[in-house]
Amino acid sequence: MLTRFAPAALFTGLIALSACDATKTGTTGGAGTAGSDTTTTGAGATGGGGSGAGAGATTGSGAGGTGTAGGSTGTGGTECVMGSADCNGDPADGCEAILQSDVNNCGSCGNVCQPGGGVPPTCFVGQCKLDCPVHSGDCDGNPANGCETNTQTSDQNCGGCGSNCMGQPCVQGACACAAETAQANPVQLDLFFMLDQSGSMSETVQGGGTRWDAVTSALKSFFGDPANAGLGAGIQYFPITSGANCNPTCTTNADCGAYGPCFVFICLGCTAGGTDSCNPADYATPKVEIAPLTAAHATALSNSINAQGPTGNTPTGPALQGAVDHAKSWAMAHPSHNVVVVLATDGDPTECNPSDIPGISNIAAAAANASPKVKTFVIGVGASLSNLNAIAAAGGTGSAFIVDGNANVNQEFKAALDAIQQTALGCEYTIPQPAQGMLDYNKVNVQYTPGGGSAQVILNVANAAACDPATGGWYYDNPAAPTKIILCDATCSVVEADSAGKIEILLGCATEHM
Repeated sequence: MLTRFAPAALFTGLIALSACDATKTGTTGGAGTAGSDTTTTGAGATGGGGSGAGAGATTGSGAGGTGTAGGSTGTGGTECVMGSADCNGDPADGCEAILQSDVNNCGSCGNVCQPGGGVPPTCFVGQCKLDCPVHSGDCDGNPANGCETNTQTSDQNCGGCGSNCMGQPCVQGACACAAETAQANPVQLDLFFMLDQSGSMSETVQGGGTRWDAVTSALKSFFGDPANAGLGAGIQYFPITSGANCNPTCTTNADCGAYGPCFVFICLGCTAGGTDSCNPADYATPKVEIAPLTAAHATALSNSINAQGPTGNTPTGPALQGAVDHAKSWAMAHPSHNVVVVLATDGDPTECNPSDIPGISNIAAAAANASPKVKTFVIGVGASLSNLNAIAAAGGTGSAFIVDGNANVNQEFKAALDAIQQTALGCEYTIPQPAQGMLDYNKVNVQYTPGGGSAQVILNVANAAACDPATGGWYYDNPAAPTKIILCDATCSVVEADSAGKIEILLGCATEHM
């Protein structure tokens, strides 16, 4: 006898079930077919997400019986949020696997991360990786050689795998900037001389001749020295005759006005045979304007000196005021230049207001703290001129250069001029242009290499007021439209004292700030 199977048509009510459903119930088994002495089985439909419980069956000797109902209930699937899964098949613990970080189910159930090169594995965002120590990485993707890359020094993987420095070195996990180095060139230095030609300059000095002869000889030598070619220089003298009318007698300083002080009923600024000007504007007009030292300009300065001679008193106050006024005006018209005043005198002030050292010092201080800043250097010719130190200190130059009238005045005066030039040049620099492209003022750094030492970057500050009194720094003269780099006083002092040191300008890397 043949055994017959129920046809597929009897599997009615079969439903496609979603894994997200919890449970589904199996359908009733189909009826057995008629037969003689034949066993026929009716299969139960599969439960949702699980399997049907069993099959109905009967054995008939005559007509076929009815099949037993199929399995009643199937086991349902577990619903999991994205990034998790029921990897152990146990509904009781839900979605126990976190596929983003589970080293035994990394990215999918059963994907086990393997160690390599003695380094344990980790699962990171569903990807198997080696758990590398800090500053190292498995950048070639080959676990067999472990964490082969030093991310502190690899220019292909600087700071992390895949971070390419594009040919630049990797230093401590960061791509080093390839700065263009330029020698720091001092800005154009312009000296405006205010030279005392009062009557006392006719006094004789050791070796013969007068103070005037010794001082002017040194000046002419300085102007004609080829080593000073290109240095800016201009000159004016004091006193000069104004031709103004003034009251020569007085009882108080107020009676004299600008031509004081009043001394024994005489206005000292109002002299017989001609009036020494007490008007700063007269001294603000140079006898020879500032210009770069060339052979022709040196000759013009020398000819001007030759046309002067000692006469009159010492109106230092208005003379200095006129000098700094002209220097400031010149500096505004030439913002990339460093303009200073050189006051050369053989005595304390004797006429015009102010005639006291504190009052004259205030003139120097105001110029040194103005914008643009103008410093005042002082050269005193003769003995007992320590009062002039106060003017130099107020003018931002420390102390006066005192030339002893009993020594070699010419040589000492020339030495003072050379020292002034070097001091004034030391702390302001031009801003070089890069070899290619446009200059970015936010990518400029200043580097100082001390004699016998290692290079160090000087940090930038916003302006002179932001300079640290101990650590110094550097700043632009005008942050909105820079024309020169200026070292803070603390840094300038270090650089000036280091004859073997070197200042360089670095272009192309982000400016390092304080």
